[in-house]
Amino acid sequence: MDNERKERLSQFVKRNTESQVLSRGRSIFSSGGYSVIKLDYNGNGYAEFKVRSDYSIQSYVVKIKDFLTQNISTSCNCPYDYGGLCKHRVAMILYVLDKMPAYVKPKLHEMSDSMIVLPAIKDVYLEDLVTRDSWIARNQNPKTELISTKDGYADCRVSMNDQEFSVQFNRVENSNQITTSCSCGQTLYVPLCEHKLASLIKLRDQFGERAFEMMRDWTVDKNKLLEEYGYSLEDDLENKFDFKIDLTGTLKLV
Repeated sequence: MDNERKERLSQFVKRNTESQVLSRGRSIFSSGGYSVIKLDYNGNGYAEFKVRSDYSIQSYVVKIKDFLTQNISTSCNCPYDYGGLCKHRVAMILYVLDKMPAYVKPKLHEMSDSMIVLPAIKDVYLEDLVTRDSWIARNQNPKTELISTKDGYADCRVSMNDQEFSVQFNRVENSNQITTSCSCGQTLYVPLCEHKLASLIKLRDQFGERAFEMMRDWTVDKNKLLEEYGYSLEDDLENKFDFKIDLTGTLKLV
């Protein structure tokens, strides 16, 4: 299977590249004038690189998508416009081929029960735990509610595409491991679905990047803040109030 994928990608380069460009691409690949932004052999395959220009200090971004499928697509923001692949794309496809591991069936994650290691709710960690499509769409802001948060446990509800999904997280005591669960029923190559991602972003917005360390029962504190405005947690607070913990760990009404 891995030989078939390598051959398909190799043929893609040969079919879509002029001979002189192919030679220049090989030179760039050999010279090492590039850096890897992302290289993912899971799912359909995705790679992103930064390639230095031969003639200036400028760098170009090369993306190679779906390279483990028959629908390979590539892009580069260099000015090359003579048909076929540019030398930067050729070089980076050669890199992908060179680093392509022997085929191992990717691990599948059931969204009903998956474990993650998350030192903090930071983008640098989250991006590696979700699909590329989920990451791109993360700012669409689905309606996300925190039903319960206490002692490293969070129960959330996410409304997306006219459906509601139940999401739970439970931090393993004295560790960065977190068990996760979502009612969406998906099976993915990554441990977090779009609903889990939305819930973690909501937790970060309210508790900060160390959300699971900050979780405790804030009921009394929240009611004290609401009391100043004649409200309590038993009232309908939608579109009226929300809560957030600042960098000092103080609960604020926003």
